[in-house]
Amino acid sequence: MALENKYDVLTISEIITISRLLPTSVSRLKVTRYSGWIAWGSPALGGILKDLAGIGESDLHQLWLQIQNKNRRSILLCIVYIPPDRGLSCLENELMPTYVKALSRNKDIVLTGDANCDLLLKTPKDDALRSFCTSVNARQLIDRPTRVTMTSRSLLDIVMVSNKDIVKP
Repeated sequence: MALENKYDVLTISEIITISRLLPTSVSRLKVTRYSGWIAWGSPALGGILKDLAGIGESDLHQLWLQIQNKNRRSILLCIVYIPPDRGLSCLENELMPTYVKALSRNKDIVLTGDANCDLLLKTPKDDALRSFCTSVNARQLIDRPTRVTMTSRSLLDIVMVSNKDIVKP
């Protein structure tokens, strides 16, 4: 269903177990595969930034893409996955240096994904993610629960931007 809509970019992580179910080509979309990721994109999907993308020692996944809009400057899109059992060091030791390297390209950055941190809570891991956001002068756009059940609510999904002006309200 998602591929039938007119998205410019659609990414899926953790595809290793379902990769045989995913289409390898979709009309009008460019397909890019990298490690455990797959990205479908319009011609605006410039490609993977292999010097930034990868899986770190702590199993932190980072997929960095450059996206070119024909009427605006290109932006960098980083999709992250932090496994639930990982500590805080991956933010400081792996994501921070890569993010700083990406900033040197003088492009706006959108960082999204599953950090397995519940930003509605006040735990050390959640505080570390908020601290990372503050350190790189980014803004977390989602402030309400993204997963709600009869017994719980959580905000595990992140969308951080380096420049809030690139997002329409």
